Amino acid sequence: MSGVLTHAWFAGLFADPEIAGLLSPAADLARYRDIEIAWTMALADVGNADRSLCEHAAQHIATCEIAGDTIRAGVIQDGLPIPAFVRALKANATETGKQVMHFGLTSQDVMDTALMLALKSILGLYRARLTHLADALDVLASANAGNALMGYTRMQAALPIIADGRITTWVRPLRGYVEDIDRITEKLDVVQWGGPIGIRETHPADALGPAFAARLGLRDPGFAWHTTRSDVAELGGLIARMTGSLGKMGQDIALMAQRGAGEITLNKGGTSSAMPHKQNPILAELLVTIAGYTSQQSGTLNSAMVHEQERSGATWVLEFMTLPDMLQLCGTALVSAHSLIGQVVSVGVQETGK
Repeated sequence: MSGVLTHAWFAGLFADPEIAGLLSPAADLARYRDIEIAWTMALADVGNADRSLCEHAAQHIATCEIAGDTIRAGVIQDGLPIPAFVRALKANATETGKQVMHFGLTSQDVMDTALMLALKSILGLYRARLTHLADALDVLASANAGNALMGYTRMQAALPIIADGRITTWVRPLRGYVEDIDRITEKLDVVQWGGPIGIRETHPADALGPAFAARLGLRDPGFAWHTTRSDVAELGGLIARMTGSLGKMGQDIALMAQRGAGEITLNKGGTSSAMPHKQNPILAELLVTIAGYTSQQSGTLNSAMVHEQERSGATWVLEFMTLPDMLQLCGTALVSAHSLIGQVVSVGVQETGK
């Protein structure tokens, strides 16, 4: 069986098509073009190159055909898509146009900046989905306010509680994550530009960095950060915490469903091939599964922080192998959690006389 995010059958449960689209090869290629155009025009903005020449080169970058097989073959040869991408850009360009294309950039500048552009869109989706989920949970809590529920500590019946009290424990961290997303978005809303060894040797560097960033709607941090992956690792930690909170909610709902209608009533569930009377809490289980996976992968992103000297050819690729799946599964968890709440008919039981 292939990975669940791309498997023809399992992707329907695990994949997030919207985020997958933002991380697709076509989306990456479009971002690479945008970045090369922004850089070329920034050279003109700061007087480093002739504007008419840069405009002509930018038009070529925007329209020249680049076959996917060309990039695939380049990755096999070079380990990265950008060398083949740049070769394809220059293949049919004028000699003068070639002089300004990718001049002063390196592969990691393009790919890290492309990642930041993708994350800007993805974090916006997370924020909206978190807000909608928290609102749905508030509605659920209000609809079941005062309903009686047994509280459990250490998996044993403890003392009675009210249903909206338990639901509040699910929703409370979500509002905080919206604020966390705003903070991490500000950190990641930056270009990467360092040039071949990260020292920004293309002049005038003080003006070129901001001009480049402005063309992309990003911010120039004033330095190259390509070997400092702490903000990416922090994002991984945030994803693990968000999915962990959703996993806690899923675990609670699965246990409540096990105990029957006195705890929770769902209007939909999965079936069993051997026991048709069962209604399995598939989405609740999915949230628990994703929480466990992203928790483990967050540690891998921490390992991927160890970039040796001025550029890494190993741990950077470890980030490629880890972050995209985490991003997509977090999106899936948010959508699935919202769908799960939509399946809840009631929580607890109304006390007699109320």
